[in-house]
Amino acid sequence: MDIRIYFDYLLRKLFLKPKDFKNSEDYWLKRYRIGGNSGAGSYNELARNKARILNSLIHELEITSIIEHGCGDGEQLKLIQVESYIGLDISPEAIRLCTRKFKGDQSKAFFLYEDFVRDEKAEASVSLDVTYHLVKDEVFEAHMSRLFRSARSYVIIYFSNTSEQYDNKAKHVCHKQVYRLD
Repeated sequence: MDIRIYFDYLLRKLFLKPKDFKNSEDYWLKRYRIGGNSGAGSYNELARNKARILNSLIHELEITSIIEHGCGDGEQLKLIQVESYIGLDISPEAIRLCTRKFKGDQSKAFFLYEDFVRDEKAEASVSLDVTYHLVKDEVFEAHMSRLFRSARSYVIIYFSNTSEQYDNKAKHVCHKQVYRLD
């Protein structure tokens, strides 16, 4: 197991108890504040698979600009190849991490959701591993609305698509079935 993922796991076990869960925003603000990371989906094979697909779409569709809703700690971004990138997150610590990690890279900018210019658009709007962390329907709907409003041409979402809504072990996860293949 990657040491960063193991460290993140230990921090969550020690400081983010399921009984203390209030809402998604609070969970992620605390997680980054105590030194946690974006989670297993931003590392190793999971990250490489997402990057392979996203980079393929960027190349095939000739996408030059992306706005990512929920950039997290920037680990996934290290694998993405795009000319212009804007990363948004609810966590000031996540934004600080990304700003430090990509210091000097003029093609990337990071903003808190609350500080972001709302009418800004990119060719593609991206949400990776975010939607199943939005446990309240109104928060999910607001996220989807922002996601679609910020795209000029494409919306790219990586999510679980299952009717098994809640994960009993992870209060910060709520799956949704968005479509069915019948």
